[in-house]
Amino acid sequence: MSPEIAWFSAARLAEYHAARHGDREAALRLHCWNTEISSAFYEALQFVEVGLRNAVHHRLQEQLGRVDWWSTLTLHHAGADMIATVEDKLDRFKTSWTPDDVVARLPFGFWVALFGPA
Repeated sequence: MSPEIAWFSAARLAEYHAARHGDREAALRLHCWNTEISSAFYEALQFVEVGLRNAVHHRLQEQLGRVDWWSTLTLHHAGADMIATVEDKLDRFKTSWTPDDVVARLPFGFWVALFGPA
């Protein structure tokens, strides 16, 4: 077994091998480059996600007249499950919490489910 297979499966590296015409070393360098590029975007994406999440949260509070606006919506089951999971964790680990605590802990998938097809 080649050394990179110990870290990466053949399936994981298949696209990189194809892009580098089977050159394993070049495929690994390409994989590392992809990781570096992804890392460079992470910080900006994190700021966009937090800003978008908070803007939506504040707008829905205004529109629905409640700080826990999700309580008034019929959410897709995935979104409802995410809310329930966050609230359960908050109940276990905090003596008191606010809707802002819920929003801060919701995964990006919640916002996708909120705006995606029902």
